Amino acid sequence: AQKAVNDDSAYPMFLFRKTDNSLLGAITLDNVRRGPSQVGTIGYWMGEKYARQGFMQEALLGMVGFAFEQVNISRLESACLPENVASRGVLEKCGFKYEGVGRMVYPGLLQLCSFMSMNAEKHLRAFSDQIIQTAQGKASDHDKHNVFYDEYLAIMDLSLIHIDAADDMQ
Repeated sequence: AQKAVNDDSAYPMFLFRKTDNSLLGAITLDNVRRGPSQVGTIGYWMGEKYARQGFMQEALLGMVGFAFEQVNISRLESACLPENVASRGVLEKCGFKYEGVGRMVYPGLLQLCSFMSMNAEKHLRAFSDQIIQTAQGKASDHDKHNVFYDEYLAIMDLSLIHIDAADDMQ
């Protein structure tokens, strides 16, 4: 995490209540990709007893402004579990637009990134072997490899939401 901060690709922030400095939660602009795309991802959490009181909406609006105006991002993304209606609602109130469920939008790889990074060599070998099996006509939708990743992805489906700088300026 510290490397990402030092590389200017992550901006983590704790959220404190103004009246008594209670820790409410945190919000992070992360995975900032420079170059033509200028994209970043917002992640956040809120303590249960502070939820649904407008704190996260205030933090998200602040982070969106910071990302577009200070970090010079062109597109922001965020994700939440499809059943997390409150999280999706606060994102949409802040201008984010629903794209769909992750597996349908990015064929599952978005959700797998952090999982795969924990055992990168094992997953790289598994995917390489699967590509070879597929090329040789020996793979199927029901083989051990595909069954494992299908089950994993079924648990990890996320609703993807985005906001573009052009949308924010309207």
